Amino acid sequence: MWRLLLLSVAVSGALALSPLQSQVHLPLSAARPIPQNIPALRIVGGNEAAPGQFPHQVGIWIYKHKSKFFCGGSILNQNTVITAAHCAEAGDSFEIVFGAHHIRKDTSVVRETTKKLVHPKYQDDGHISNDIALLHFDVPIDYTETIQPIRLPSKSQGSLWHAEVTASGWGLLHTDADSVADTLHFVKSRIVTNLYCKVRYFLNYVRDTNVCISGWWAKGTCEGDSGGPLVVYEKDGKPTLVGLTSFGISLGCEVSWPSVFTRVSSYVDWIEAGIKELSGQ
Repeated sequence: MWRLLLLSVAVSGALALSPLQSQVHLPLSAARPIPQNIPALRIVGGNEAAPGQFPHQVGIWIYKHKSKFFCGGSILNQNTVITAAHCAEAGDSFEIVFGAHHIRKDTSVVRETTKKLVHPKYQDDGHISNDIALLHFDVPIDYTETIQPIRLPSKSQGSLWHAEVTASGWGLLHTDADSVADTLHFVKSRIVTNLYCKVRYFLNYVRDTNVCISGWWAKGTCEGDSGGPLVVYEKDGKPTLVGLTSFGISLGCEVSWPSVFTRVSSYVDWIEAGIKELSGQ
């Protein structure tokens, strides 16, 4: 359900932008609804993950009336996952799949819920902001080799400029795909400066609470990756969650444009308070 910003370039050079899905693919966050038989977009220019390579990754089937959508997310604890607000806002009920490699076959650990907490300042009026949400389920999951929580970043985390990061998901493998990927994929990329990213998005869409990867060589995220993790591997070899797939540009997933993520370090206090609120503490 990755959000795509629609980008129209008139002969005069004027730009008109409007979010389509979570489709300038402005938002990866602006997820586009996916028909029941057409799952959302997936990682482009990447590789298939090994089973269990990303134990923090979850797949989220989203239901609203007769519509069905797909997003990604990450495990925070035994009762909570984190995803994009545009994913949570798209549904009334959610089916969360844990420890999966093949998203349609590996369904032994599933939790269903209607409990969600969307950031109170989330906006999706063509300028996506605060694209972050939590989903809570009452029956806790058990941790295994393929089901593990992700570490949150420090609130004082730096810009991460040029850091190597990894995005993962079951989203479309290319712009014209008509279904989400069967198996989990990942792509490695580099963080670019927010100034560079803001310029690429016409100084109008990227905020300080976003973080961007380069998108160079047609590597990045696509529809169906929305809400999924962007991680950096620390010196201890373990991943830290630095971003949530939010939006991209509607020219397509393979145009070597930056992919935009919600910067998790900007929301650590809200996340911690939200976990307590959802658990009734």
